[in-house]
Amino acid sequence: MRLHNFSQLSQYDFGDEPEQPVPERLSQKPIDIFSREVLAKYPQLAEQIMSVLEKLTADNEQLPLIHFTTDRIKYTDGREISTGFVENIEDNGFRARDTNMGAFIGRNGIEGVGDPKQFVKPEELVKSYKLILDKYLHHGIRTNKQILGGRGGIGQPVMILVNGDLPKQHGTDYENHFILTDGSLPTDILGIVSMSGKKSSSLDDVGTSLQEFLDVVGKSA
Repeated sequence: MRLHNFSQLSQYDFGDEPEQPVPERLSQKPIDIFSREVLAKYPQLAEQIMSVLEKLTADNEQLPLIHFTTDRIKYTDGREISTGFVENIEDNGFRARDTNMGAFIGRNGIEGVGDPKQFVKPEELVKSYKLILDKYLHHGIRTNKQILGGRGGIGQPVMILVNGDLPKQHGTDYENHFILTDGSLPTDILGIVSMSGKKSSSLDDVGTSLQEFLDVVGKSA
């Protein structure tokens, strides 16, 4: 009978092999690809996003709500007229249960609406911001509102940032649709960002307007 020389096997390690890290599988959904491309084109955004989120978390504040309205109407002959909407909001705030707001929705859906802790990665905030633009930016472009008298032309939109800690209720249009329960005071308006000529499908427009958004939030937080 042949005997095995087990002493020769001592050079081998029969312990558990160390687990190799599994590469993260990146979502191939168009909006997730878009969000990563925004950060790739504007690399400073990632640090700015995380800095603002950390500050909001430390101060126990929520991300702002966003409302779009028409600041001016521009005509093909070069004429521009003011709608007076922005001035009215700055003077009077928003009425209760009367205004559509876009809200930041993170990992826990509407249960964690506006909570900065729900955004672990910069691209998650970019995605949520783009979804707000997708659903509501056109509210500031359209000019068929009755109050404008169907004047035609092209609306020049602005993005109004509103205190995210205000009481709000979930709307019926989209997941990120909210309505101010009790309205707001003029002092609840954190800032205004021009969105004239911008599109939610443009990497540059999303990237640059998000930078302006974060500048306002960073100063108000």
